Amino acid sequence: MMALGCHSLGPGWQAAPLPGTQASLDGLAPVRFSGFQKTQLKPGEDFLKYETIAFARPTLSFKSTPRNTTQELTTNNRFPLEPNFVLSAEEEASVLNDLAERFRRELRQSQKFRWVEEPMPGSLLVEAALVDLVMQTPLGLLPGGQSRWIRTPAVMTLVLTLRAAGSDEILARVVERRSALPSGATGTTLAYASGPVENFAAFRNTFNHWAFVFRTRLDATKARAEVEDQEPKGLGSRGFSPS
Repeated sequence: MMALGCHSLGPGWQAAPLPGTQASLDGLAPVRFSGFQKTQLKPGEDFLKYETIAFARPTLSFKSTPRNTTQELTTNNRFPLEPNFVLSAEEEASVLNDLAERFRRELRQSQKFRWVEEPMPGSLLVEAALVDLVMQTPLGLLPGGQSRWIRTPAVMTLVLTLRAAGSDEILARVVERRSALPSGATGTTLAYASGPVENFAAFRNTFNHWAFVFRTRLDATKARAEVEDQEPKGLGSRGFSPS
């Protein structure tokens, strides 16, 4: 995941630190990245030494205490201005299972890392958390079989933490807040009927996007590292390199 040098041979992470930024408390430095809204990397880390990758069980948390049911509907069947509807235990488990399955499926397709079910010494471990989830409509059916046209059933932040499995050291973190939208929706021009099928599909589409971006950038970065590792010394620098 760590880019080598500050030039680019593909759509991976860029290792040049952002001007005016400081390292986080865990030693990660903010960098430019084409793919997620925020990326932090451990300066100097050599990702060529990692051969395998695993994915930990994801977690989910709400931005604020969600409402218990759809009883917050007003008398004219409209939702409050800032709804945050609860997920049932079954719905939450299904969302997290979908997230895990999408990432595991993508990571199994990695061209640079071998997928393992359980991390081992020398593995990269990906930890995913959905935080600050706001449900703008119930994920399941509305009361009385009502339908409602919406642009997004949820807004959530993905936090991906990449660790070295042996030492548990944090090597990178990416963060992005995004609306869950079905395939083809833009968030401004296309609304769709709220229902379990449509809303779960919107979650899966978002997870597919995140997993694809993460896996392809990860592969591209290691590919760039391999090229630079073969360059004569002095023409490329391994690890974090400001520009």
